[in-house]
Amino acid sequence: MGFIIPSVSCAEKEIVNMRKQLKKVLPIIGTVVLMLSMSIMTHAVEKKQISLPADMKWTTKYSVSRTGQYSYVRARCHSVYPESGSDNYSRMRCRVVNSSGTVISESTYIILTEGASITQIGLKEGYLNLSTVYFQFSGNTVYPAQAIVSYYG
Repeated sequence: MGFIIPSVSCAEKEIVNMRKQLKKVLPIIGTVVLMLSMSIMTHAVEKKQISLPADMKWTTKYSVSRTGQYSYVRARCHSVYPESGSDNYSRMRCRVVNSSGTVISESTYIILTEGASITQIGLKEGYLNLSTVYFQFSGNTVYPAQAIVSYYG
């Protein structure tokens, strides 16, 4: 007596091959989707609490990526308040710089008013293609303060 060798059809072989290929491709697709979603998330920073130094000094640089599609970036002040004492603060300053700290916003700085809508900040010619820009913020008095801000690339 001989052994019976089961016959595997071409269709079954093709299904097995497709499953092997799918197992190789799915992790790559997942990685690409994850990278794209991370990229989208870095175009905006929403409701970040920051400390505004005393004497109207500028904060450290806060980076945000941008597509370069628009000639402006945007910022908003949700709230600004003193570190102590009564809260009579309502405004703060904002500017946009490049990686070396050169001001690239059309104005030296913009006044952001607490609770106002998003403010568009125009960028100077020659800096429109930057993929990363940096926001800096400053108080509007000599006293330190805290603020909640959003900024968009």
